[in-house]
Amino acid sequence: MDTKEWNEKFISYRKVIKKLKNEINRDLKIVGLSMQHAPYLLLLENNEKLKIKELTKLSDNDPALTTRVLKTLSDKNLIARTCDNVRKCQIFLTKSGKEVVLYLNNLLKAMRNKIEKEMGGEDHEKFLIAMLN
Repeated sequence: MDTKEWNEKFISYRKVIKKLKNEINRDLKIVGLSMQHAPYLLLLENNEKLKIKELTKLSDNDPALTTRVLKTLSDKNLIARTCDNVRKCQIFLTKSGKEVVLYLNNLLKAMRNKIEKEMGGEDHEKFLIAMLN
């Protein structure tokens, strides 16, 4: 693939990513959240309880963003904390948080189905793997 062809593909991929992000943001706005909050909710669903440092590392975000997102999720009663002391808190989803994660999973499933339909077969998996590596 020559440089011109790669550049065109790169621009197309960027448009696809932007469109996916916009769709997720639009749909999450209904529950007062954005794409920024989604990784934290999904990480808590997958791990039940996590410390702030673990969430920061697993989400691949900086500590300040993690703190802001967790405050928003806490204010919306989507997460709660159990603490042994000030520094040993574990964060988990509340019942409301689990309902929002179910909604989020349905959005992501619909998006995966749409991508699979458009790309056909296993091509969508190859696309996603290539984008993540």
